[in-house]
Amino acid sequence: MNKLLTILLAVLCSTSMVAQLEIGQWRDHLPYQKTIDVAVSSDVIYAGTPFAVFAYRKEDNSISRISKTNLLSDASVSAIGVSDNGNTLVIGHSNGNLDVIEKGVGYNLPDIKQSDLFGNKSINDIHFLNDRAYLSCGFGIVEVNLTRKEIADTWFINGQDDLLFVNTLESSETHWYAATTTGIYTAEINNPFLANFESWTKMSDVPFETANYIDLMLFDGRLFLIQENGSEDSVWYADLEDMNWNVLENYESRAIYSIAKSPTHFTITSYGAAERFDASLASVQLQQSIAGSFLQPYDVQFDAAGDMWLANETGGLLFMGQNDEEEAFAPAGPPHFNARQIDAYNDAIWVASGGVDPTWTSNYDKKGVYGLVNDKWVIVPENQGLNDISLINDYMAVSINPVNNNEIFLGSWEEGLVQVKNGVVETIYNEENSPLEQANFGGSLRIGVGGADHDQNGNLWYTNTFSDHPLQLRTANGEFVAFDFLPEIGTSELIGDVLAARQGFVWMIRPRGDGLILYNPGENLTDSSDDDYRLLTNEPGEGGLPNSDVYCLEEDLDGEIWVGTLQGIAVFYAPQNIFSSENFDAQQILIEQDGNVQILLETETINCIEIDGANRKWVGTQNSGVYLFSEDGLDQIFHFTSENSPLLSNNVLDIAVNHSKGEVFFATEKGLISFMGTATNFDPEIEDVVVYPNPVRPDFTGVITIDGLAYETDVKITDIAGQVVHSATSNGGRVIWDGNDFNGARVSTGVYLVYCSTSDGGSVNVARIAMVR
Repeated sequence: MNKLLTILLAVLCSTSMVAQLEIGQWRDHLPYQKTIDVAVSSDVIYAGTPFAVFAYRKEDNSISRISKTNLLSDASVSAIGVSDNGNTLVIGHSNGNLDVIEKGVGYNLPDIKQSDLFGNKSINDIHFLNDRAYLSCGFGIVEVNLTRKEIADTWFINGQDDLLFVNTLESSETHWYAATTTGIYTAEINNPFLANFESWTKMSDVPFETANYIDLMLFDGRLFLIQENGSEDSVWYADLEDMNWNVLENYESRAIYSIAKSPTHFTITSYGAAERFDASLASVQLQQSIAGSFLQPYDVQFDAAGDMWLANETGGLLFMGQNDEEEAFAPAGPPHFNARQIDAYNDAIWVASGGVDPTWTSNYDKKGVYGLVNDKWVIVPENQGLNDISLINDYMAVSINPVNNNEIFLGSWEEGLVQVKNGVVETIYNEENSPLEQANFGGSLRIGVGGADHDQNGNLWYTNTFSDHPLQLRTANGEFVAFDFLPEIGTSELIGDVLAARQGFVWMIRPRGDGLILYNPGENLTDSSDDDYRLLTNEPGEGGLPNSDVYCLEEDLDGEIWVGTLQGIAVFYAPQNIFSSENFDAQQILIEQDGNVQILLETETINCIEIDGANRKWVGTQNSGVYLFSEDGLDQIFHFTSENSPLLSNNVLDIAVNHSKGEVFFATEKGLISFMGTATNFDPEIEDVVVYPNPVRPDFTGVITIDGLAYETDVKITDIAGQVVHSATSNGGRVIWDGNDFNGARVSTGVYLVYCSTSDGGSVNVARIAMVR
């Protein structure tokens, strides 16, 4: 035993330890700077964002995320609350979904979401009384039994034939008060028949009987109401005994968001301010910014010490103490959820956040540029741009320079081509300093660059829509070249994304049903005399696409071109034949399912295709989530949807792979999320094999990862006596092992040898794994 422990220690000391996500683990890349709701317990403050929740723990100043990757069932947070005893966190979603978290365990109550109720199902606010949570919803009020984790009752305040949108609910010792879009309703608190609309009375003695009241509060014998009226809201108050109403001074004709109380004070939040009052209605604290963030606070709550915690449009979770102490808390993340296109080059992942609508009309999206570089978020400072339109709008495409990863180029559907170096805008290329041409679309002159892609030598190919030169090149040394396809393609043509293939060909998408352009620049990129091109459509002999409405292009490791269309996938297996016009049409993939032969994803709209290190195909769809297929497309390995995984949405806009780690990034309509895959970059030779975790301790339940392999490396794992316990072929440069032998039994304590060899035997390496049971 002593000898064995000595061997195990030696293996531990000699093995490189790598800390990273486990295989199969998800992580979110959501924005946490905008918070919409806040909930306070004795030791933890919770902040809700439109997509997730985070928790700040006072005791150790730690911040933790609560999202679809761990405890949430959805990514559409609309309200949060903590029970009176502080033990239960309740999260409501805009689609009616409900999550309850207690003692670190999440419970999903999908009853409202799955109901056949016609109308708005959003959960707008959460009120607690005893062991119950009361949800203010778009159709009424739902009572939740927190002990049994079940829906207890539903109150249709005005009957099921006239559903009321309830903004919030408050209770006194004797009555319920419900603020709705059409007035204030009240009922006796002990009435056992609150599901009967006749138990509710609409209050007539309020400032406006049918107004939209967005919040209310009972404080010191008074009822306070916030009346919504566009940007001219008002705060009204009255003593409960006489109900004589007054408007609160300075709180009329301004945008007002919420009102909340402590035992001795209350605070009103409005656009540009949070103001604290005492019981005499005297202002005791007015704040217009906190920790550098301009105040647009959607909610405020007090902790036991009487300090304020605010959910704000920017800055995350804001803290304001009674002695003017101020802080801001938020997990690291991108500034926005918008992500039209992403590009990855190992540990550099960059996002183009803008875009156009399905008709290719400008969104005027000013969300900017951001990237995850070496696992740290880099936010490019805003740039005013060069034309008359404020800022740079609608970043459509992004491409990382493979020769210099600190340089990226982005296509804007307004400003042209934008060069970013070391995290700042270096140059904006337009009609003044490049061959780019302006066109009048969207009501004014602008430059539309819909695609950008570097080739393997660092040359940048990009498109210029509605131009005489729809394809242009910026060479690695900064020289510009413009190409035309006249008379077939002119200034009336819409040109989108571009793919610079390793074979030397350049592929372009003609959106809205016009197919593809394939361009052969010949031997000399700057000399057009040897150039050629083809227009490809759905006609046999002219491309044979399943549909001419093309959404994406990808080249695999074999040089085949995979095309995503409105009606599934097609593959150009021999793209070089297109220029010889010999048997080059794209082919669809036939698969067998339940004894029937059918076309792969024939009815799906394919938004994006990405290749991993094992030449497998990640496919993002418009309605069905994301798939992972084998390299030939015949075998389905994964199918992730928002229902069966943490995927944020079934509309997957783009996919990129960090090949050095195998992490796969999915850009969805609800933001960015990633999954640690099983394939990585492969090395030309097997040199530095890394095994992790190592040693494998008794409490480890994940998979053991072997990295640093060559493409399709044969791996055999043996015990010290030479008996083979596991064998596999690498996915790219990675093999995973569950620690079990061929019979599915956990292997014994000991040192195991990992024999790695290429298929031709040209490269061999041996690593060791220490297993402890």
